[in-house]
Amino acid sequence: MKLLADLLVNSYQGNYSAINQVIIDFLASHTTAKIICQKISEQKENIIAVFGTPRTLINCHTDTVPPAGSWEKDPHLLSQENDRFYGLGTTDTKGNIYALLTTIAQLPPQNTLLLFSVEEESGSIESGVTFFLTTPLSQGIEEAYVCEPTNGEIVNQHQGYYSYELRLTTAGGHSSQIEQYHQNAIARMAEYIPLLIKKGFNVAKIQGGTKGNIIPDHCTLFISIRTDKTESVIKDMLKSVLSDKIMIKAKTILPPFYNSQITGKEVSFWTEAALFQQAGISTRVVGAGNIAQAHSENEFVEKQEIEKMQVFFQNLIKGNL
Repeated sequence: MKLLADLLVNSYQGNYSAINQVIIDFLASHTTAKIICQKISEQKENIIAVFGTPRTLINCHTDTVPPAGSWEKDPHLLSQENDRFYGLGTTDTKGNIYALLTTIAQLPPQNTLLLFSVEEESGSIESGVTFFLTTPLSQGIEEAYVCEPTNGEIVNQHQGYYSYELRLTTAGGHSSQIEQYHQNAIARMAEYIPLLIKKGFNVAKIQGGTKGNIIPDHCTLFISIRTDKTESVIKDMLKSVLSDKIMIKAKTILPPFYNSQITGKEVSFWTEAALFQQAGISTRVVGAGNIAQAHSENEFVEKQEIEKMQVFFQNLIKGNL
């Protein structure tokens, strides 16, 4: 399991050169793939392995979230207890990177592109995948497999995730003029909270005002929603309940995913499969591990989950799916 241990190098602080080098070294020494370092910014690169003329794409993201809670072990050192491998990202999703690389080392794929992408965990639609989809390398891809922890089951749908910043600015005033209610930005914004909740929005944070002797002249709400609806529908929902004096700023726009061409289950978490499907590529989500372990302290992946994915990749390469 040396490769899995090597993959546990820190990859949550925005510099992905260390994990990228692990992947590049393995590809160079174990495959005949054409290796492409797709530069996004100074410290961010996608690693791409090309076999033949790609029609199939397999995607794994290389970044993780920071260690959560109080780990009993060093999150960047692989440890094993019984049939569980512990370490940050073992489930989400370095166990899948391990399963994929060890499989292709033994069974080279044909007409396939492997995309090891960055910034999936950033919570922004600007990621390694969005960058890749704007480049010529994405042309000709007909089907994609996005690796996320699904216990090896095919996923064909999930909701989208949208978050917004709502800001109201008023004239404010001196707190002795409390009758100037209409100038209190916090009080006015608060009127909209029940309406937003009724529409299904999560009102996650509210901030505003300056100090006790000043009528607040500004207030900001941070809201989010998980839904199957499109971005344009969500915007119309907001406009239907908000005053036109409230500025609406989109923070995160992650579209829903549904592939009607295949049979699969629905999951509650968002994946970048939505981006591939939106680009016209028939996409599936599948991977080792349980989502309950992702982003958690003492994260682990079951040995049998990795083995299950190795078999899956073998069947995919052989055309047996």
